[in-house]
Amino acid sequence: MAVALQARYNGELGAELGDPILATVISCSVGLAALFTVAFVHPAGRACLRDTLVKVRQRVIPLWMLTGGFTGAFLVLAQSTVIHALGVALFSVGIVAG
Repeated sequence: MAVALQARYNGELGAELGDPILATVISCSVGLAALFTVAFVHPAGRACLRDTLVKVRQRVIPLWMLTGGFTGAFLVLAQSTVIHALGVALFSVGIVAG
């Protein structure tokens, strides 16, 4: 259900702004700010962020594993671009079907 809501919101934002890239930047920035806020408020979240940064610097976590963020941003861009024309249902079927 959250994916359908996210698609609807991003599609409406992209249509309202007339710029799907700006809609993507706004959506991803708000999500990132929310995640960092939760992580910084919770002690375990702060420890996890520190541990992750150390592991990335030490190459324990390869850089290619961090590309999931690019994939997520591309999904948000696709939502912001085509939801207004296709609708949430058809877009969701396309995502699931590949």
